[in-house]
Amino acid sequence: MFNLQTICDGIEKAINYCRVPFAYIPASILVCSAVQRPGLSAMLIASNIIRRQVEAGAPSGNAADGSANVAEAMERIRVEEMVKALKMDAGVQIGIPIGGIQVAVGNLTGVSTNNVHGGGILY
Repeated sequence: MFNLQTICDGIEKAINYCRVPFAYIPASILVCSAVQRPGLSAMLIASNIIRRQVEAGAPSGNAADGSANVAEAMERIRVEEMVKALKMDAGVQIGIPIGGIQVAVGNLTGVSTNNVHGGGILY
């Protein structure tokens, strides 16, 4: 017998099954691309959203009476708050597996013998 919960569970399983894990990106590419990233910009994100809102049929620019578009102002505020939360509250955790850190000094070489935990911030 099918009920709403059974249908919802089936949909959730299908969505979870379709999700693929992140693609592995070599560390050298990550390091090179990290220095090129400008960081999050609330103004740029909000501008892009406002510019594209016509794709969804939303009005852009000032209202017919010349007053400011409240929806655009709210979009800017919403994005500013999201970016602020990401920059101020978000954290990043990483785990490096055993052997993931390799060291070579002169004739001596070695690898990490424990899993390594690290953290960081978004910028």
